[in-house]
Amino acid sequence: MNRDELFNQYQSYILNLVSLTSGADASSRSVDDGERSEASGVEKEYTDRMSRLQAIKNAATKQYESVRETCMAILGLRRPVAQRSVYTTATVDECIKIQEQYAQRIQNLIAAVKQKAIEEKKKKQQEENAMRAIAEQRKAEEERRRQAAILEEEKRKKTAIAEENRRQGEQLLEEMKRKYKK
Repeated sequence: MNRDELFNQYQSYILNLVSLTSGADASSRSVDDGERSEASGVEKEYTDRMSRLQAIKNAATKQYESVRETCMAILGLRRPVAQRSVYTTATVDECIKIQEQYAQRIQNLIAAVKQKAIEEKKKKQQEENAMRAIAEQRKAEEERRRQAAILEEEKRKKTAIAEENRRQGEQLLEEMKRKYKK
């Protein structure tokens, strides 16, 4: 083979090597892109699940705090102690449902206690109103007796004045009789 043919063959091999290398790079890039997209998909799923779990934890914590604050504010109970979670085979949704059921029971208990307190307050109010009515009746009766006593006193005074006037009139009449009799 002559030199030109060898050089041409060498060139063709180099071009073939360059094309194979660029094909491998493109293939490697597409594999890398596939792996990156798969890894980002897994990472996205992981972040979604973690954010969902965080949201569930926040919801459970808020429910617990709400129940605790309600118990402390309305019923005057002491602060419930936070409990450690126990391993369970139930799903997160089942656990949330159970917690919601307990929260509903507590709300029903609080509603019953509120209703009892309202009934007791109404009963106390009725008793107070009855006592006020009795006190007002006594006061009115006392006022009526006082007015009757005042009227009786005025009547007695008028009677005494009339009696005094009658006696003076009789005295005056007797004096006149004596005076004109002479």
